[in-house]
Amino acid sequence: MVYVVDMKEGYNIIKRITLIKKERKGILYIILFTIILAIIRPFIGPYWSFIVAYGLIISIVGLGFNLLLGYNGLLSFGHAGMFGIGMYTLGLCTKYFNISSLEILILLSIIIGLIIIIGLGYVASKLIIVYFALFMLSFGQIIFALTYKLYGITGGSDGLSIPILTILNINFNSRIDFLYCYYYFVLLIFTICTIFMWILVNSPFGKTLQAIKVDDIRATYIGVPVRKYRYIAFIISTLYAVISGALYGPLNGFIYPELISHVFSGEIVYLTLLGGMNYFAGPIVGSFIYTILKVYIPTITEYWQFIMGATLIIMILLFPGGIVGWIYSKFKKR
Repeated sequence: MVYVVDMKEGYNIIKRITLIKKERKGILYIILFTIILAIIRPFIGPYWSFIVAYGLIISIVGLGFNLLLGYNGLLSFGHAGMFGIGMYTLGLCTKYFNISSLEILILLSIIIGLIIIIGLGYVASKLIIVYFALFMLSFGQIIFALTYKLYGITGGSDGLSIPILTILNINFNSRIDFLYCYYYFVLLIFTICTIFMWILVNSPFGKTLQAIKVDDIRATYIGVPVRKYRYIAFIISTLYAVISGALYGPLNGFIYPELISHVFSGEIVYLTLLGGMNYFAGPIVGSFIYTILKVYIPTITEYWQFIMGATLIIMILLFPGGIVGWIYSKFKKR
Protein backbone atom coordinates (compact mmCIF):
# COMPACT_ATOMS: atom_id res chain seq x y z
CA MET A 1 0.00 0.00 0.00
CA VAL A 2 1.32 3.42 -0.97
CA TYR A 3 0.51 6.52 1.03
CA VAL A 4 0.55 9.80 -0.86
CA VAL A 5 1.05 13.00 1.15
CA ASP A 6 0.53 16.23 -0.74
CA MET A 7 2.78 19.26 -0.27
CA LYS A 8 0.27 21.19 1.79
CA GLU A 9 -0.22 18.38 4.30
CA GLY A 10 3.54 17.89 4.56
CA TYR A 11 4.01 21.60 5.22
CA ASN A 12 1.41 21.50 8.00
CA ILE A 13 3.16 18.54 9.63
CA ILE A 14 6.54 20.31 9.55
CA LYS A 15 4.96 23.48 10.90
CA ARG A 16 3.38 21.56 13.79
CA ILE A 17 6.72 19.87 14.64
CA THR A 18 8.36 23.30 14.71
CA LEU A 19 5.63 24.55 17.03
CA ILE A 20 6.18 21.63 19.40
CA LYS A 21 9.91 22.44 19.51
CA LYS A 22 9.03 26.07 20.21
CA GLU A 23 6.77 25.03 23.09
CA ARG A 24 9.50 22.88 24.63
CA LYS A 25 12.08 25.60 24.21
CA GLY A 26 9.79 28.12 25.91
CA ILE A 27 9.21 25.79 28.86
CA LEU A 28 12.96 25.32 29.23
CA TYR A 29 13.42 29.10 29.35
CA ILE A 30 10.75 29.39 32.04
CA ILE A 31 12.38 26.65 34.14
CA LEU A 32 15.80 28.28 33.69
CA PHE A 33 14.39 31.62 34.84
CA THR A 34 12.89 29.89 37.89
CA ILE A 35 16.17 28.19 38.78
CA ILE A 36 18.04 31.51 38.58
CA LEU A 37 15.55 33.22 40.90
CA ALA A 38 15.70 30.28 43.32
CA ILE A 39 19.49 30.38 43.43
CA ILE A 40 19.87 34.13 43.96
CA ARG A 41 17.41 34.35 46.87
CA PRO A 42 20.01 33.76 49.65
CA PHE A 43 22.24 36.49 48.18
CA ILE A 44 19.73 39.33 47.76
CA GLY A 45 18.54 39.78 51.35
CA PRO A 46 15.00 40.22 52.74
CA TYR A 47 14.28 43.56 51.03
CA TRP A 48 15.00 42.41 47.48
CA SER A 49 13.37 39.06 48.22
CA PHE A 50 10.20 41.02 48.94
CA ILE A 51 10.57 43.08 45.75
CA VAL A 52 11.16 40.02 43.55
CA ALA A 53 8.24 38.15 45.15
CA TYR A 54 6.01 41.16 44.53
CA GLY A 55 7.15 41.27 40.90
CA LEU A 56 6.32 37.58 40.50
CA ILE A 57 2.84 38.09 41.96
CA ILE A 58 2.11 41.04 39.68
CA SER A 59 3.46 39.00 36.75
CA ILE A 60 0.74 36.41 37.34
CA VAL A 61 -2.07 38.96 37.05
CA GLY A 62 -0.25 40.49 34.06
CA LEU A 63 -0.12 37.14 32.26
CA GLY A 64 -3.82 36.62 32.85
CA PHE A 65 -4.68 40.14 31.74
CA ASN A 66 -2.66 39.76 28.55
CA LEU A 67 -4.62 36.65 27.61
CA LEU A 68 -7.57 38.98 27.07
CA LEU A 69 -5.78 42.04 25.71
CA GLY A 70 -2.83 40.67 23.77
CA TYR A 71 -4.37 37.43 22.52
CA ASN A 72 -8.07 38.25 22.34
CA GLY A 73 -8.20 42.02 21.90
CA LEU A 74 -10.39 42.74 24.94
CA LEU A 75 -9.40 45.56 27.30
CA SER A 76 -10.38 45.01 30.93
CA PHE A 77 -10.36 47.61 33.70
CA GLY A 78 -11.78 45.18 36.23
CA HIS A 79 -8.88 42.88 37.01
CA ALA A 80 -8.21 44.87 40.17
CA GLY A 81 -11.62 43.73 41.40
CA MET A 82 -10.75 40.09 40.76
CA PHE A 83 -7.41 40.69 42.47
CA GLY A 84 -9.39 42.02 45.44
CA ILE A 85 -11.66 38.96 45.55
CA GLY A 86 -8.64 36.70 46.00
CA MET A 87 -7.02 39.08 48.47
CA TYR A 88 -10.07 39.58 50.69
CA THR A 89 -11.19 35.96 50.54
CA LEU A 90 -7.88 34.97 52.09
CA GLY A 91 -7.98 37.83 54.59
CA LEU A 92 -11.55 37.20 55.74
CA CYS A 93 -10.98 33.46 56.08
CA THR A 94 -8.01 34.06 58.36
CA LYS A 95 -9.98 36.55 60.46
CA TYR A 96 -13.35 34.81 60.86
CA PHE A 97 -12.49 31.12 60.44
CA ASN A 98 -8.98 31.13 61.94
CA ILE A 99 -7.56 29.21 58.99
CA SER A 100 -3.78 29.47 59.03
CA SER A 101 -2.84 26.95 56.32
CA LEU A 102 -1.69 28.84 53.24
CA GLU A 103 -2.55 25.97 50.89
CA ILE A 104 -6.16 25.80 52.12
CA LEU A 105 -6.54 29.57 51.92
CA ILE A 106 -5.31 29.68 48.33
CA LEU A 107 -7.67 26.85 47.41
CA LEU A 108 -10.63 28.63 49.04
CA SER A 109 -9.77 31.83 47.20
CA ILE A 110 -9.76 29.95 43.89
CA ILE A 111 -13.11 28.28 44.63
CA ILE A 112 -14.83 31.53 45.67
CA GLY A 113 -13.26 33.31 42.72
CA LEU A 114 -14.49 30.67 40.27
CA ILE A 115 -18.05 30.89 41.59
CA ILE A 116 -18.07 34.62 40.89
CA ILE A 117 -16.15 34.38 37.62
CA ILE A 118 -18.44 31.77 36.06
CA GLY A 119 -21.51 33.98 36.50
CA LEU A 120 -19.71 37.21 35.63
CA GLY A 121 -18.10 35.71 32.53
CA TYR A 122 -21.46 34.61 31.16
CA VAL A 123 -22.48 38.26 30.92
CA ALA A 124 -19.06 39.67 30.01
CA SER A 125 -18.58 37.25 27.09
CA LYS A 126 -21.56 38.85 25.33
CA LEU A 127 -19.89 42.26 25.31
CA ILE A 128 -17.14 43.55 23.05
CA ILE A 129 -14.56 46.34 22.99
CA VAL A 130 -15.69 49.46 24.87
CA TYR A 131 -18.76 47.83 26.45
CA PHE A 132 -16.63 45.04 27.86
CA ALA A 133 -14.12 47.55 29.27
CA LEU A 134 -16.86 49.64 30.92
CA PHE A 135 -18.60 46.56 32.31
CA MET A 136 -15.38 45.32 33.91
CA LEU A 137 -14.58 48.80 35.24
CA SER A 138 -18.02 48.94 36.88
CA PHE A 139 -17.53 45.50 38.41
CA GLY A 140 -14.12 46.45 39.77
CA GLN A 141 -15.52 49.60 41.36
CA ILE A 142 -18.36 47.61 42.96
CA ILE A 143 -15.81 45.32 44.63
CA PHE A 144 -13.82 48.36 45.74
CA ALA A 145 -16.95 50.02 47.18
CA LEU A 146 -17.99 46.86 49.04
CA THR A 147 -14.58 46.44 50.67
CA TYR A 148 -14.59 50.12 51.61
CA LYS A 149 -18.19 50.47 52.88
CA LEU A 150 -18.62 47.13 54.69
CA TYR A 151 -16.56 48.37 57.60
CA GLY A 152 -17.88 45.82 60.08
CA ILE A 153 -16.77 42.92 57.90
CA THR A 154 -13.76 44.09 55.90
CA GLY A 155 -12.44 46.75 58.24
CA GLY A 156 -13.07 49.45 55.63
CA SER A 157 -10.24 51.93 55.19
CA ASP A 158 -8.55 50.50 58.30
CA GLY A 159 -7.91 47.29 56.39
CA LEU A 160 -7.19 43.79 57.62
CA SER A 161 -4.02 42.38 59.10
CA ILE A 162 -2.80 39.05 57.70
CA PRO A 163 -1.09 36.91 60.36
CA ILE A 164 1.92 34.71 59.76
CA LEU A 165 0.56 31.62 58.02
CA THR A 166 1.83 28.06 57.90
CA ILE A 167 3.30 26.53 54.74
CA LEU A 168 3.06 22.72 54.56
CA ASN A 169 2.25 22.76 58.31
CA ILE A 170 5.53 24.54 59.03
CA ASN A 171 5.24 27.23 61.72
CA PHE A 172 7.48 30.30 61.56
CA ASN A 173 8.85 32.23 64.52
CA SER A 174 9.17 35.54 62.70
CA ARG A 175 7.84 37.26 59.59
CA ILE A 176 11.33 37.30 58.04
CA ASP A 177 11.54 33.49 58.28
CA PHE A 178 8.08 33.23 56.75
CA LEU A 179 8.97 35.54 53.86
CA TYR A 180 12.10 33.53 53.06
CA CYS A 181 10.01 30.38 52.63
CA TYR A 182 7.11 32.26 51.04
CA TYR A 183 9.46 33.50 48.31
CA TYR A 184 9.87 29.93 47.06
CA PHE A 185 6.16 29.25 47.37
CA VAL A 186 5.34 32.26 45.19
CA LEU A 187 8.05 31.23 42.73
CA LEU A 188 6.51 27.75 42.46
CA ILE A 189 3.01 29.14 41.78
CA PHE A 190 4.45 31.60 39.26
CA THR A 191 6.26 28.81 37.40
CA ILE A 192 3.14 26.63 37.22
CA CYS A 193 0.98 29.52 36.01
CA THR A 194 3.55 30.63 33.43
CA ILE A 195 4.09 27.17 31.97
CA PHE A 196 0.34 26.58 31.75
CA MET A 197 -0.18 29.94 30.02
CA TRP A 198 2.68 29.26 27.59
CA ILE A 199 1.17 25.91 26.59
CA LEU A 200 -2.29 27.48 26.35
CA VAL A 201 -1.37 30.37 24.03
CA ASN A 202 0.61 28.05 21.74
CA SER A 203 -2.19 25.49 21.56
CA PRO A 204 -4.98 25.48 18.96
CA PHE A 205 -7.11 27.25 21.58
CA GLY A 206 -4.60 30.10 21.81
CA LYS A 207 -4.28 30.36 18.04
CA THR A 208 -8.07 30.52 17.74
CA LEU A 209 -8.14 33.38 20.26
CA GLN A 210 -5.66 35.26 18.08
CA ALA A 211 -7.83 34.63 15.02
CA ILE A 212 -10.83 36.05 16.91
CA LYS A 213 -8.77 39.11 17.81
CA VAL A 214 -7.90 39.73 14.15
CA ASP A 215 -11.47 39.37 12.85
CA ASP A 216 -14.18 37.98 15.10
CA ILE A 217 -16.86 38.28 12.40
CA ARG A 218 -14.90 36.19 9.92
CA ALA A 219 -14.12 33.68 12.69
CA THR A 220 -17.86 33.37 13.33
CA TYR A 221 -18.55 32.78 9.63
CA ILE A 222 -16.10 29.87 9.46
CA GLY A 223 -17.80 28.20 12.44
CA VAL A 224 -15.73 29.31 15.44
CA PRO A 225 -17.90 29.67 18.59
CA VAL A 226 -16.49 33.11 19.42
CA ARG A 227 -18.48 33.65 22.60
CA LYS A 228 -17.47 30.25 23.97
CA TYR A 229 -13.79 30.96 23.39
CA ARG A 230 -14.08 34.40 24.98
CA TYR A 231 -15.90 32.91 27.94
CA ILE A 232 -13.15 30.36 28.59
CA ALA A 233 -10.43 32.98 28.10
CA PHE A 234 -12.22 35.27 30.54
CA ILE A 235 -12.39 32.55 33.19
CA ILE A 236 -8.68 31.73 32.91
CA SER A 237 -7.64 35.39 32.75
CA THR A 238 -9.60 36.51 35.81
CA LEU A 239 -8.66 33.36 37.74
CA TYR A 240 -5.03 34.41 37.39
CA ALA A 241 -5.97 37.74 38.98
CA VAL A 242 -7.67 35.92 41.87
CA ILE A 243 -4.59 33.75 42.48
CA SER A 244 -2.36 36.82 42.35
CA GLY A 245 -4.54 38.64 44.88
CA ALA A 246 -4.54 35.67 47.25
CA LEU A 247 -0.74 35.56 47.09
CA TYR A 248 -0.38 39.28 47.75
CA GLY A 249 -2.03 39.29 51.19
CA PRO A 250 0.49 37.07 53.02
CA LEU A 251 3.39 38.88 51.36
CA ASN A 252 2.33 42.36 52.42
CA GLY A 253 0.82 41.30 55.75
CA PHE A 254 -1.87 43.96 55.46
CA ILE A 255 -4.67 44.63 52.95
CA TYR A 256 -6.92 47.65 52.42
CA PRO A 257 -9.40 48.81 49.72
CA GLU A 258 -7.12 51.35 48.01
CA LEU A 259 -5.03 48.43 46.75
CA ILE A 260 -7.84 47.37 44.39
CA SER A 261 -9.14 50.71 43.12
CA HIS A 262 -9.39 51.59 39.42
CA VAL A 263 -5.85 52.95 39.71
CA PHE A 264 -4.49 49.43 40.09
CA SER A 265 -6.45 48.31 37.01
CA GLY A 266 -4.70 51.09 35.12
CA GLU A 267 -1.35 49.93 36.48
CA ILE A 268 -1.99 46.44 35.10
CA VAL A 269 -2.62 47.97 31.67
CA TYR A 270 0.51 50.10 32.12
CA LEU A 271 2.87 47.22 32.88
CA THR A 272 1.45 45.12 30.04
CA LEU A 273 1.99 47.88 27.48
CA LEU A 274 5.39 48.67 28.98
CA GLY A 275 6.61 45.11 28.52
CA GLY A 276 4.81 44.48 25.24
CA MET A 277 1.33 43.05 24.95
CA ASN A 278 2.09 41.22 21.69
CA TYR A 279 4.78 39.09 23.32
CA PHE A 280 4.36 36.37 25.91
CA ALA A 281 7.16 37.65 28.17
CA GLY A 282 5.90 41.23 27.90
CA PRO A 283 3.79 41.26 31.10
CA ILE A 284 6.56 39.54 33.07
CA VAL A 285 9.25 42.02 32.03
CA GLY A 286 6.81 44.90 32.42
CA SER A 287 5.87 43.75 35.94
CA PHE A 288 9.44 43.77 37.20
CA ILE A 289 10.32 47.10 35.58
CA TYR A 290 7.08 48.62 36.86
CA THR A 291 7.83 47.33 40.37
CA ILE A 292 11.31 48.87 40.38
CA LEU A 293 10.01 52.18 38.99
CA LYS A 294 7.22 52.29 41.56
CA VAL A 295 9.66 51.68 44.42
CA TYR A 296 12.47 54.06 43.44
CA ILE A 297 10.90 56.97 41.52
CA PRO A 298 8.89 58.24 44.56
CA THR A 299 12.18 58.44 46.50
CA ILE A 300 13.60 60.78 43.86
CA THR A 301 10.73 63.17 43.26
CA GLU A 302 7.22 63.88 44.51
CA TYR A 303 6.03 64.04 40.90
CA TRP A 304 6.58 60.34 40.41
CA GLN A 305 3.14 59.81 38.85
CA PHE A 306 4.01 62.32 36.14
CA ILE A 307 7.23 60.46 35.38
CA MET A 308 5.43 57.09 35.27
CA GLY A 309 2.91 58.49 32.80
CA ALA A 310 5.61 60.14 30.70
CA THR A 311 7.51 56.85 30.61
CA LEU A 312 4.50 55.07 29.14
CA ILE A 313 3.92 57.81 26.53
CA ILE A 314 7.56 57.67 25.44
CA MET A 315 7.41 53.88 25.19
CA ILE A 316 4.25 53.96 23.07
CA LEU A 317 5.68 56.61 20.70
CA LEU A 318 9.21 55.24 20.33
CA PHE A 319 8.75 51.53 21.08
CA PRO A 320 5.12 50.58 20.28
CA GLY A 321 5.99 46.91 20.74
CA GLY A 322 7.12 47.51 24.33
CA ILE A 323 10.48 46.62 25.82
CA VAL A 324 10.29 42.97 24.78
CA GLY A 325 9.24 43.98 21.28
CA TRP A 326 12.21 46.34 20.99
CA ILE A 327 14.64 43.65 22.18
CA TYR A 328 13.10 41.11 19.82
CA SER A 329 13.45 43.46 16.85
CA LYS A 330 17.17 43.91 17.61
CA PHE A 331 17.79 40.17 17.77
CA LYS A 332 15.67 39.59 14.67
CA LYS A 333 17.83 41.97 12.64
CA ARG A 334 20.93 40.08 13.69
